[in-house]
Amino acid sequence: MQTTKLSNSLNDPLIKLPKVIEITGVSRSSIYAGIKNQSFPAPLKTGKRAVAWKSSQIQSWIDSLQTNHICNGGQL
Repeated sequence: MQTTKLSNSLNDPLIKLPKVIEITGVSRSSIYAGIKNQSFPAPLKTGKRAVAWKSSQIQSWIDSLQTNHICNGGQL
């Protein structure tokens, strides 16, 4: 069972804020505002002053934007 957890972790790496900004094109302040209003995934605490996001959570968020865009007739 431990091997499965490690394997899943390797397939879903943690990414830090600069990479999240790069991937999403969203500013730091907008990311934290989105976390506060629950429209952006919350990060995992990885240390006293460090956070990171699971790459799958960020990809799911991007996918949800595309789905919402299509469902709203192209309106975001």
